Amino acid sequence: MELLLLGARLFLGVTFLSASIPKLFAPRDFRRALTNYQLLPVWLVAPVATWLPRFELLIAAALLTGLATTITATIAGLALLAFSVAVGVNLARGRSIECGCFGGASPRRITWRLVFRDVVLGAGALAVAVHPPATWVGVGWPVVTSGAVPMNEAFALLFAATLAVVIEQVVAEWERLQTTVSAVPSELAEELPG
Repeated sequence: MELLLLGARLFLGVTFLSASIPKLFAPRDFRRALTNYQLLPVWLVAPVATWLPRFELLIAAALLTGLATTITATIAGLALLAFSVAVGVNLARGRSIECGCFGGASPRRITWRLVFRDVVLGAGALAVAVHPPATWVGVGWPVVTSGAVPMNEAFALLFAATLAVVIEQVVAEWERLQTTVSAVPSELAEELPG
C-alpha cells in the first residue's frame, strides 16, 4: 500500500508540474481559456491566470519532494475537484470549449471523460492526504521516516509516474489530431500525401 500511495503522490506531482509549465510560458492562452469558462468575474480572471500556474507548480514541488504531504495532497485534491466542477458546469450548459488544462500548447475540448479523470485524481489526492506515504530514503533526503521507501523504488515510481503522464498526454494529443484530421474537407484530404 505504501508504494501505491507514493506512486499516486508522485503521479499527482508530475501531473501538476506538466499542467503548470505550459501555462507559465503561454499566459495569454491560459487567460483566454479561463475567460471562456465564464465562471469568474472579469476582474478576477487576470489574477487567477497569473497565480494558478504558480500555485500548481508549488503543489507539484511539494508533492514530488514529500513536503507537507497531508496539506499539499488535500489542497491538490480540492483543486482537482474544483476543476472538475468548472468543466462539468460548462458541459451541463452545453458548451464546447478548450479546457486550458495544459496550456495552449495542447488544446483540448472539455469532456465528461475529463471530469471523471479529475474526480479520480482528486480522490487519489485525498487518499494520499489521509494516508501520506513515507518519503524516499537516501542520505537523509528529503526526510527519513519510519517505513520509508528505498531510493531505487522511489525513483522507479517517479519514472513510472512521469511515463504515465507522458502516455496520457500522447493519447490525448493523438485523439485531438484524429478529430482535427477528420474535420478536413474530403477534397483537401484527397490531396494530402499518404
